[in-house]
Amino acid sequence: MRESVNMDVRTVLRSLQVHFPALLEVRYLAERTWLRARRQPFDHDFRFLSGIGFASDEILIDIGANRGQSIDAMRLYHPRQLIVAFEPNPNLAARLPHLFEGDPKLVVHNVGLGDASGEFTLRVPCYNGWDFDGLAAFSFGDVNLSYIRSSIMGFDDAKLNYKDFRCPVSQLDGFKLKAGFIKIDTEGFELRVLHGAIKTIQTHWPILLIENSSPCEVLDFLGPMGYSEFHFEDKLCEGRGFRNTIYVHAGATRLAR
Repeated sequence: MRESVNMDVRTVLRSLQVHFPALLEVRYLAERTWLRARRQPFDHDFRFLSGIGFASDEILIDIGANRGQSIDAMRLYHPRQLIVAFEPNPNLAARLPHLFEGDPKLVVHNVGLGDASGEFTLRVPCYNGWDFDGLAAFSFGDVNLSYIRSSIMGFDDAKLNYKDFRCPVSQLDGFKLKAGFIKIDTEGFELRVLHGAIKTIQTHWPILLIENSSPCEVLDFLGPMGYSEFHFEDKLCEGRGFRNTIYVHAGATRLAR
């Protein structure tokens, strides 16, 4: 019952936002301030980072940085670690250095990651002038329209459109980063990101947190390398998560389970 009520409240709030887009920035700022004051990550799954010990030169990598939610979560538990973030949306990427002004150990790249270098079209769904930037995707078929339709009361197809950005795309391997942790949330592009990161993965065996867009395919890719699936329930537990899955290599030494 409580979950149903929470979902109804979120639907009402989201519906208000799309009719009054200025509320969106107010909401994000208020939510970020509240979470930082309570020292909580935006997503429960990031709490597992509190039990991880990284070497001082290992890098935390955020692929699909969006509005910096994951950067806040990483920084909460690892205030002195270098974070390298990748965000293809030029509007969002431009905001991140200002949002984290004064953080000398954050590097932001306005580039997407995939399995080959080139240029792709990033499609951002918009409703009534409000960008659903968290649902932006390189593959048009991966834009989650069912989520948008179900989360707005009185949804009107005539108010739905798209913004397209031509974005550079590179391979993570080209950056030659000593990865300790990689978070990937790329709306269906996750497997292609992994293919472009295979040298980085096989060199450093980082812990990965990946959104469950295609978990079976991800496990087929990572499993033969020695990775296993975990999820977080106040501690790391074996098995796939609900929204995200944490992948840990069999030889990992960073982990306090």
